[in-house]
Amino acid sequence: MARVVKDLRIPAVQCGIRSISAEEARDLDSLPTRIFLGQGHLWDAAIWWDDAMEGLTDNVYLTIGH
Repeated sequence: MARVVKDLRIPAVQCGIRSISAEEARDLDSLPTRIFLGQGHLWDAAIWWDDAMEGLTDNVYLTIGH
């Protein structure tokens, strides 16, 4: 996803992310992405769901990892 967002400038909404690199963290403000970490608050959809949905575009591609 880092390549998609940084190199191609495609907007992304990432939910349940377990970690990000220091480089990615430094660049977050300048990238077209919203990241919702999987630690703690992800289980309470009231906190992040509306923000995540607002970040979606007409084209949505879903990946599910474990």
